[in-house]
Amino acid sequence: MGTLSLEPNAIDREGIQESVSYVRDIVQKEVEQGIPLSRVVLGGFSQGGNIAVHAAMEALQGRIAGCMGLSTFIDVTKENNVSDPVRKMPIALFHGTGDPVVPFQIGKLSYEMLKAKGMNVEFKQYPGMGHTASMEELMDLKQFLLRVLPENETPLEKVTAEQVDNMSVGELKAFLSSRSIQHSDCFEKNDLKARAKSQL
Repeated sequence: MGTLSLEPNAIDREGIQESVSYVRDIVQKEVEQGIPLSRVVLGGFSQGGNIAVHAAMEALQGRIAGCMGLSTFIDVTKENNVSDPVRKMPIALFHGTGDPVVPFQIGKLSYEMLKAKGMNVEFKQYPGMGHTASMEELMDLKQFLLRVLPENETPLEKVTAEQVDNMSVGELKAFLSSRSIQHSDCFEKNDLKARAKSQL
């Protein structure tokens, strides 16, 4: 297994975008089943972490609960303009100082680039840990999940009629499901919108 390089020709951006689209489709199917985006967290190890963060920032526009990357790198040089939802989305990066595959300095640089863009990102390092995971890291990961996915959620966010109009079918179903509102008799998008607006 070689050492990662961030040279322009060393990163398979086309492959990353294909994977990002795949992750977006998976999340969309979950939303259509009634899982609200506010209860979705993406995460991955090594290249998977890169894909998870890109999917959260680009394909999902920061509308999920959070994102995490373990022993990973984030190539964000093209992300010049970051929207408010993306900027506010919690991101956690975890990295071992002894990683021979994705060197620690690349992981730290990824964190610094995200931080420089005003992102809500945290970085935890583990002395001597290689390209693997540790119990300490997994416990930190657990704490992050508990923070962004609290067992007892705060009162439901106030949604406006304009926001309802901009929702996809999946998002409308998730909105109604999150409020325990029956919608199996709504066969058209306009029916879902009407049902959602009746709850505002």
